[in-house]
Amino acid sequence: MHKEAKNNDLFVLGEYHVDNLGRYIYIYYGSFIKIHGLLSVEAFEEKLKSTLVHEFTHHLESLVGERSLEIKDEIYMAKYNLRKENSNQ
Repeated sequence: MHKEAKNNDLFVLGEYHVDNLGRYIYIYYGSFIKIHGLLSVEAFEEKLKSTLVHEFTHHLESLVGERSLEIKDEIYMAKYNLRKENSNQ
């Protein structure tokens, strides 16, 4: 579950990390099953591939000091929070 999730409705599928252990990508199996578990094998694999490409893009951007995808993710979260605030009024 994403730390900013409202009503348990925002799952983290993957994360890119840079820390003292190095650079690595986490893929969250439980989130994938919860969201995409009923898809065909082909569709499930496509969702997994899409998530891996997203996280690998974070990796490549971090190597060159680029933040485009980070900014896109921040905009997504701002819109999510705005939708949730408006639905509670």
